[in-house]
Amino acid sequence: GVYDLWDSYNGGVLLSPSHTTIKCSYSRDGFTYNIYPDGCPADDCVDNNCGVYYCNGVGDEFWWKCGWRANQLSQMLSMHEARRSQGADHTDYNEIVVDVDNYLHALPHSIQAFFYTARADEGQKQYVTGAHSSFKHSFRHAAAVPLLKYDPGGSNSAPFVRVS
Repeated sequence: GVYDLWDSYNGGVLLSPSHTTIKCSYSRDGFTYNIYPDGCPADDCVDNNCGVYYCNGVGDEFWWKCGWRANQLSQMLSMHEARRSQGADHTDYNEIVVDVDNYLHALPHSIQAFFYTARADEGQKQYVTGAHSSFKHSFRHAAAVPLLKYDPGGSNSAPFVRVS
C-alpha cells in the first residue's frame, strides 16, 4: 500500500535503488521527525535504554522503539508483516529513511517514476501529473521518467501501469 492519510496526495515517486542511499528503516511509523539529527538511531544505541535504538531481531520485545540498519531491509519487512498481521498500532505502513544529500545530488536519476493510486481523485491525479510535468520540464534529459498508476488490487499482473 501507499501512505494514505488525510494529507496524502495518493501518489508519489519511485526512487531508483541504484541512485538512492538508505540510512535506516522502521517496521512501522518511525516518528522520524522526532529523531535528531537524521531520523535514525545513533550507531551505538543497541538496547532499550537509548530511547530509539537498532533492533536486535525480528522478535525484539520493544519493536515499536527500534529501527533497522540500512542493510537489514529483509528483517524490517519480516517484522512489519508479523506486527501488521497481529494488528499492532502504527503498522499500516513502514518507513525508510534515505540520504537526502545523495538523493538531491543524483537528481534526476534518483527518481525512477511518478505515480498516483487507483483511489486518487481527479484533483490528486492532476497534482501528481503536474509534478511529473514540472520535473520533466526542469530536467529535460529525464524524458524517460514515466507516469504510472498504482493499483495493487487490479486485474493486471503488475501493480504499476504506465499512464502516459
